[in-house]
Amino acid sequence: MIEFDSEAIRAAEHWHGGQSSMLYALASTGALSRGTIRPQSYEHDGLATDDEWIDQLAGDLSMEAERAVKDCLRMESNADGDERDDLRDDLDGLRSIVSTIEEWRASRAPR
Repeated sequence: MIEFDSEAIRAAEHWHGGQSSMLYALASTGALSRGTIRPQSYEHDGLATDDEWIDQLAGDLSMEAERAVKDCLRMESNADGDERDDLRDDLDGLRSIVSTIEEWRASRAPR
């Protein structure tokens, strides 16, 4: 399981694309964990291992958060006042998602 701070969860609430969104999964649970339907492995025949599964989910979440950062930056450049402040808060949260996943991956890398 990968846990995220409240800033990241709040940004996920604002930027998810519905129930099929990884940001939605984060917003609704507050963490990233394996689900109940194990996917096929990309590395070998059969089902994904626990490590492959969580790594795949983390990659999907990171990509979605990175796309949301780009969208948020575009909107922020045209916003002003409170809207700009809110978008800047969301940027911080979305960037926190990406950096949390990067730190999680680095912690699992062989030394």
